[in-house]
Amino acid sequence: MARSVLMGRRRQSVTEYHYDDEDRLVRAVTTHDAEFTDDDTDAVLERAQERARACAGCGQPRDEVWPEGPDDALKKEREWAAAPMKCVACAERDRTKRKYEASERPDRDGIHFVLQRRD
Repeated sequence: MARSVLMGRRRQSVTEYHYDDEDRLVRAVTTHDAEFTDDDTDAVLERAQERARACAGCGQPRDEVWPEGPDDALKKEREWAAAPMKCVACAERDRTKRKYEASERPDRDGIHFVLQRRD
């Protein structure tokens, strides 16, 4: 039985083998369960609602991090701590981008800076 994963669940596939009178394989028919079930639809809709309720900046649920008033703001601010974190890959990309933009290159339109790990 072959298995694949769809929407976090394992799909079920069943193959039936059909033989002739001399025991030779004539055909094989594989049947799969539904690709997208009602539960899958519910999961997608729930995830969309979660994203809609999230702060665009940090991804946390807005009802937990957006204050309703000044007193609530002070309380919520005490629940969180922020620390700067440096991504060395992004830092290298940013340095390269600044050098490129400061250069005398005639065509800068459409330039993307792709990160690749050095060996």
